[in-house]
Amino acid sequence: MRLHAILISALIILSPISSFADISLGEPVQLQTPEGKFTMPSFSPDSRFIAFSRTDFNGLYTSDWQGNFATVAEAPMAGWRYSWAPDGHNLAYRARYGDTPALAGMVASPDGKTQTQVTDWQNDLFPPQWGKDGITFKAGDDLMTVDDSGQVKCVKSLSDGRGIVSRVAAASAALFANYLIGASTAAFAALIPASSGKSSGKDIITNANNEVWTIDENGDMKKLLDVKDESGFFSPQTSPAGDAVAAQGLSGKLYVANMTGGQYVDLGKGQNPAWSPDGRYLIYEVASDNGHDITSSDLWITSRDGLWKKQLTSGSGLKRYPSWSPDGRTLAYEINGKIYYAPIEQR
Repeated sequence: MRLHAILISALIILSPISSFADISLGEPVQLQTPEGKFTMPSFSPDSRFIAFSRTDFNGLYTSDWQGNFATVAEAPMAGWRYSWAPDGHNLAYRARYGDTPALAGMVASPDGKTQTQVTDWQNDLFPPQWGKDGITFKAGDDLMTVDDSGQVKCVKSLSDGRGIVSRVAAASAALFANYLIGASTAAFAALIPASSGKSSGKDIITNANNEVWTIDENGDMKKLLDVKDESGFFSPQTSPAGDAVAAQGLSGKLYVANMTGGQYVDLGKGQNPAWSPDGRYLIYEVASDNGHDITSSDLWITSRDGLWKKQLTSGSGLKRYPSWSPDGRTLAYEINGKIYYAPIEQR
């Protein structure tokens, strides 16, 4: 079939990326989806599926290479910043309870037939980050890590034990007592997940001032980005090796910061970065707007040091939310609410 032919040809023609001069995107092919508009595609780490969400983020779906799509979940917030398991066998997401603000962490198989609730219902549960140690959620002033059955692995307090999960822990000391890690700091406002299944054991945190920090397994924190005249950052994405973070500034510029902190590269205008599997490159959006809506958006590729850049797409249509396949040879992205994939070609 056409979909198979394009994927196989990409595998044949491509060797590991060596330079930007001869890189281009091949003909895009539309992914089979249900009726509607979709966004945020993401390859599973085992390359079997592409997951995607509705543009209102109230649904999460997958499609395989044969064009078979499945509904993972249809619930408010289910499609916002979901996370693949490192082996690609499950996804973590959140579901809202009716019209209430309460959210619960969920784990589902790619076909949606197996569903497990892995957290209690909470009013301030942030998106999941699935790494090698389990699934981490920010809840209240705590970071809680659970396995795919909901067993608590660790709770890190960001406010000396005053968070919601820590208060639950106090009531269930026998279950939690050995897993609390205190850290003397103000409460953080949001946990933004790193790239799917590529955690290095460090959590990436943005605080109420939109600053980017890491917190390691010992609860130690370090500020990653400090850029003059940049008022804050959002949507940081961790490199596959866990040695760097790409984050968009509130100014619209894109930065790459060393995980040790203090050093960064200004990549210029950009958003929604996707790391190559070897961590050497990023594909990202460069968009323009009229003050209210995005009027144009194309995909660019850059080296992580910013010394090479190249525009990959042009023409009509808003090209957004790129996702690099695990073998580095295929790109999935959104065009005007439809999901496409295309081979990354070398000439």
